[in-house]
Amino acid sequence: MEDFNKNKKYQTNSQNSWEELSEIDPSSERQKEIEQIKNKISKLEQQDEKIQAQIQEALKLTREADPEEMGDVHSYGNFLDRADYEIERLSEQSYKLSVEISGLEFKLSKLEEN
Repeated sequence: MEDFNKNKKYQTNSQNSWEELSEIDPSSERQKEIEQIKNKISKLEQQDEKIQAQIQEALKLTREADPEEMGDVHSYGNFLDRADYEIERLSEQSYKLSVEISGLEFKLSKLEEN
Protein backbone atom coordinates (compact mmCIF):
# COMPACT_ATOMS: atom_id res chain seq x y z
CA MET A 1 0.00 0.00 0.00
CA GLU A 2 2.87 2.35 0.83
CA ASP A 3 4.39 1.72 -2.61
CA PHE A 4 1.05 2.51 -4.20
CA ASN A 5 0.91 5.88 -2.38
CA LYS A 6 4.49 6.70 -3.40
CA ASN A 7 3.68 5.83 -6.99
CA LYS A 8 0.53 7.95 -6.91
CA LYS A 9 2.49 10.90 -5.45
CA TYR A 10 5.15 10.45 -8.15
CA GLN A 11 2.51 10.47 -10.88
CA THR A 12 0.96 13.64 -9.45
CA ASN A 13 4.36 15.36 -9.30
CA SER A 14 5.14 14.23 -12.83
CA GLN A 15 1.84 15.60 -14.07
CA ASN A 16 2.47 18.93 -12.31
CA SER A 17 5.94 19.13 -13.87
CA TRP A 18 4.54 18.56 -17.35
CA GLU A 19 1.89 21.19 -16.77
CA GLU A 20 4.53 23.67 -15.63
CA LEU A 21 6.64 22.91 -18.68
CA SER A 22 3.69 23.34 -21.01
CA GLU A 23 3.02 26.77 -19.47
CA ILE A 24 6.48 28.01 -20.51
CA ASP A 25 6.16 30.08 -23.65
CA PRO A 26 8.60 28.62 -26.19
CA SER A 27 8.90 31.92 -28.04
CA SER A 28 9.82 33.65 -24.77
CA GLU A 29 12.51 31.05 -24.09
CA ARG A 30 13.80 31.35 -27.64
CA GLN A 31 13.88 35.14 -27.30
CA LYS A 32 15.92 34.82 -24.10
CA GLU A 33 18.36 32.53 -25.86
CA ILE A 34 18.61 34.96 -28.79
CA GLU A 35 19.38 37.83 -26.40
CA GLN A 36 22.01 35.74 -24.59
CA ILE A 37 23.70 34.92 -27.88
CA LYS A 38 23.63 38.56 -28.99
CA ASN A 39 25.17 39.61 -25.67
CA LYS A 40 27.87 36.95 -25.98
CA ILE A 41 28.65 38.07 -29.54
CA SER A 42 28.90 41.67 -28.37
CA LYS A 43 31.32 40.75 -25.57
CA LEU A 44 33.47 38.69 -27.92
CA GLU A 45 33.56 41.52 -30.46
CA GLN A 46 34.71 43.91 -27.72
CA GLN A 47 37.46 41.48 -26.75
CA ASP A 48 38.51 41.23 -30.38
CA GLU A 49 38.62 45.03 -30.72
CA LYS A 50 40.96 45.18 -27.71
CA ILE A 51 43.17 42.50 -29.23
CA GLN A 52 43.24 44.33 -32.57
CA ALA A 53 44.30 47.52 -30.76
CA GLN A 54 47.12 45.59 -29.06
CA ILE A 55 48.23 44.21 -32.43
CA GLN A 56 48.25 47.70 -33.93
CA GLU A 57 50.28 49.00 -30.98
CA ALA A 58 52.83 46.18 -31.37
CA LEU A 59 53.10 46.88 -35.10
CA LYS A 60 53.59 50.58 -34.41
CA LEU A 61 56.37 49.83 -31.92
CA THR A 62 58.18 47.59 -34.40
CA ARG A 63 57.96 50.22 -37.13
CA GLU A 64 59.25 52.92 -34.79
CA ALA A 65 62.03 50.80 -33.30
CA ASP A 66 65.47 52.17 -34.05
CA PRO A 67 68.34 49.68 -33.92
CA GLU A 68 70.82 52.44 -33.16
CA GLU A 69 68.89 53.49 -30.06
CA MET A 70 68.86 49.90 -28.78
CA GLY A 71 72.62 49.80 -28.66
CA ASP A 72 73.34 46.64 -30.62
CA VAL A 73 71.94 44.44 -33.34
CA HIS A 74 71.21 41.54 -30.97
CA SER A 75 68.96 43.64 -28.75
CA TYR A 76 67.13 44.91 -31.80
CA GLY A 77 66.76 41.37 -33.16
CA ASN A 78 65.48 40.10 -29.82
CA PHE A 79 62.99 42.96 -29.68
CA LEU A 80 61.69 42.16 -33.18
CA ASP A 81 61.45 38.44 -32.37
CA ARG A 82 59.49 39.19 -29.21
CA ALA A 83 57.20 41.59 -31.08
CA ASP A 84 56.60 39.01 -33.83
CA TYR A 85 55.77 36.39 -31.22
CA GLU A 86 53.35 38.75 -29.46
CA ILE A 87 51.65 39.72 -32.72
CA GLU A 88 51.30 36.06 -33.69
CA ARG A 89 49.88 35.17 -30.26
CA LEU A 90 47.36 38.01 -30.42
CA SER A 91 46.42 37.13 -33.99
CA GLU A 92 45.72 33.57 -32.90
CA GLN A 93 43.46 34.82 -30.10
CA SER A 94 41.66 37.07 -32.57
CA TYR A 95 41.18 34.15 -34.95
CA LYS A 96 39.71 31.97 -32.19
CA LEU A 97 37.32 34.76 -31.24
CA SER A 98 36.30 35.17 -34.88
CA VAL A 99 35.55 31.46 -35.15
CA GLU A 100 33.49 31.56 -31.96
CA ILE A 101 31.63 34.66 -33.16
CA SER A 102 30.88 33.01 -36.51
CA GLY A 103 29.50 29.94 -34.76
CA LEU A 104 27.28 32.06 -32.53
CA GLU A 105 26.09 34.12 -35.50
CA PHE A 106 25.18 30.91 -37.32
CA LYS A 107 23.30 29.63 -34.27
CA LEU A 108 21.57 33.00 -33.97
CA SER A 109 20.49 32.95 -37.62
CA LYS A 110 19.01 29.46 -37.16
CA LEU A 111 17.10 30.56 -34.05
CA GLU A 112 15.78 33.66 -35.79
CA GLU A 113 14.63 31.61 -38.79
CA ASN A 114 12.37 29.46 -36.63
